[in-house]
Amino acid sequence: MFGLPNCKQVTEMSSQLVDHNLTRSQKFKLKLHLFVCDSCRAYIEKMRFTKTTLHNWVSGNRQIPESLAIKLEENFAQEHQKK
Repeated sequence: MFGLPNCKQVTEMSSQLVDHNLTRSQKFKLKLHLFVCDSCRAYIEKMRFTKTTLHNWVSGNRQIPESLAIKLEENFAQEHQKK
């Protein structure tokens, strides 16, 4: 189908996508794949989150991102309810 990358190829290209190092054609095909593939879309979101978090950490911003703090609080609450 239009020469779209498969999931393995998407993971191999993920760093290039996050770092904006893809050609327009590669980016277009990869984004079409992400449109239909929830797993790859989640993977790319995690890559972007990781890149942003590491960038912030290295640049001296050592605060936990709000989205991570919320997830940690939710997970803690869920674990606490199980006990």
